[in-house]
Amino acid sequence: MKKILIINASPRVGGNSSRLADAFIEGVKSSGNKVERLELRLLRIDPCIACDQCFSKGKPCVLNDDMDQVYQGIEANEIIVFAMPLYYYSIPANLVAAINRLYALWSHGGYPKRQVVLLIAAGDSAPDTFSAVDTTWRKMLSHLEWPLLGKVYAGNVNDLGAIDKTEYPAAAKKLGASVA
Repeated sequence: MKKILIINASPRVGGNSSRLADAFIEGVKSSGNKVERLELRLLRIDPCIACDQCFSKGKPCVLNDDMDQVYQGIEANEIIVFAMPLYYYSIPANLVAAINRLYALWSHGGYPKRQVVLLIAAGDSAPDTFSAVDTTWRKMLSHLEWPLLGKVYAGNVNDLGAIDKTEYPAAAKKLGASVA
């Protein structure tokens, strides 16, 4: 049984990337895996202040916000799923803040070994819609040494619920079932 953390960066309740995460969770549960979900829209995560005092107060970061929930989730799970909308062909600010704060883990002996799944929804339908963010994720994951298990990049799904009329939720569910 795999333990999986979904970090959902969608600010919209029931947004298209959230629906991808829902479908992925269906697949995960169908194969008997355990899943935990963090909604970044409900958390206050401040940006890294580059103080280099990581772990000096007995926890990964000296900032007093909700990032400890992310650290605990990463510690407790083997697979990390990032679900997000594409904002200006990049990663939304709330997720960037959380990713930047992973530095605290590096400063204390290196990153834990994890695997990653990406679920990204975008309103744009151009063939190169995901090229910049894909390059960014691949470089980040290489640095973290976290292999990419799979991804669903869902284009042309701007309106709330538009994803429900596509094949993307089925692809996310299938990917969720395959991570066992």
